[in-house]
Amino acid sequence: MNAAEWFLTHPDDPHAEIRILFTPDEEIGRGTDSVDVPGLRASYGFTIDGGDVGGLESETFNAATARITFTGISVHPGSAKGKMVNAAKLAARFISLLPESESPEETEGHEGFFHPISISGGVEHAEVILIIRDHDRGAFEDRKMWLAALVQNFDTGRAAPAQVVIQDQYRNMRDYLAGHENILDLARAAYRDCGIEPIEEPVRGGTDGAFFSAKGLPCPNVFTGGLNYHGIYECIPAQSLEKAANAVIAILRRSASLP
Repeated sequence: MNAAEWFLTHPDDPHAEIRILFTPDEEIGRGTDSVDVPGLRASYGFTIDGGDVGGLESETFNAATARITFTGISVHPGSAKGKMVNAAKLAARFISLLPESESPEETEGHEGFFHPISISGGVEHAEVILIIRDHDRGAFEDRKMWLAALVQNFDTGRAAPAQVVIQDQYRNMRDYLAGHENILDLARAAYRDCGIEPIEEPVRGGTDGAFFSAKGLPCPNVFTGGLNYHGIYECIPAQSLEKAANAVIAILRRSASLP
């Protein structure tokens, strides 16, 4: 908003036509669902959703969500021997089969993972929700097939077989930004105008820019200066936020040469 205020109060500062869009549902992967991308009449964009100062991101995970359900057999615990199948225990045993070395806490860089984000239920019914992530498209597809096979072959004893539904969320925006290096060059130059050296690393997550890029609007991701996301220590230093605002102003100023 500081960047918007700057151009409103400095109308002679050159820039391309600017449209500002808020996507409040980004964290649940629905931030762009209702956006009329052609109606924006834009040829490129930037999301302001990055982390450390200097971050310029053009590569995300390929992402999917898997929902695995377990149906148990409920019997009074006093007479359950040889009869009961506890769905909660099935779910816990299933999670134990996921490779520990391929979890978020054991991976970095381009390494992918399986990540259980929720387990719920009881004796009769239990559900595990996990996310699948990988930067490499082929490895991503392999992960989905591996998980489907793990569910299919999972031993539930006397109970019904486990079921899985895997749903794609977003694709690596690198695939869609190919051929748009000029947009990244604009951002790099704008960062340097502010004395900030661009730091370009793969995003170990996603951004609405991945959705916009897939819909035909190339959209790299710009830093905010935020730290420790998704935890109790999440914060954003005021100095870093000010640098982000200055970088956005510089990007918009340079947009005058790339309409």
